[in-house]
Amino acid sequence: MSKDTSELVVAGSGSISVAPYGTALPTQYNTALNAAFDELGYTTDDGLTWGSNPTVEKFTAWQSRQPVRVALTALEQRLTCTLQQWNERTIITAFGGGDFIQMQAGSFKYVPIADTEQLDEVSIVADWQDGTEQYRIVIPRALVTESVEVNLTRTNLAVLPVTFDVLKVAGSDAWNLLTNGSQFNVAS
Repeated sequence: MSKDTSELVVAGSGSISVAPYGTALPTQYNTALNAAFDELGYTTDDGLTWGSNPTVEKFTAWQSRQPVRVALTALEQRLTCTLQQWNERTIITAFGGGDFIQMQAGSFKYVPIADTEQLDEVSIVADWQDGTEQYRIVIPRALVTESVEVNLTRTNLAVLPVTFDVLKVAGSDAWNLLTNGSQFNVAS
């Protein structure tokens, strides 16, 4: 492979949107999102982090110090971001569910998930641009899995860190990447 600077990607700007699990998903990098998707607004300038963490079982043999076989036993994939905006959608997303109720005019109460409820499963679409190239990660099913710790100080924004773990959907990809990036010009 030759060195090619046109294959470098800088996620100059982007957005993260969530919808209830089961919402119709986009099939192209530039398809308009279903109206059920809500954009989560500003994130810190760290953008988002997308990762894959394989778990492998290593089998050794009496005759070798190195593994003689490796088996993939699990594959954890997650997306993390830090939300800067505080509103009904971002609070419910960060805490994995719950609801807001209006107590009286101008007075609202967030009610977290009850002991009998499970965390909300969501679909996620993360979009970003690099010049004219567009990228989109589509995750059909995910849920919040890490703790939310909010620091309330006089000198910093109060932000909402969010970690989504990808869940399998029977008969479907766990996630996919959609793009118009010319470096992916593969034969059909």
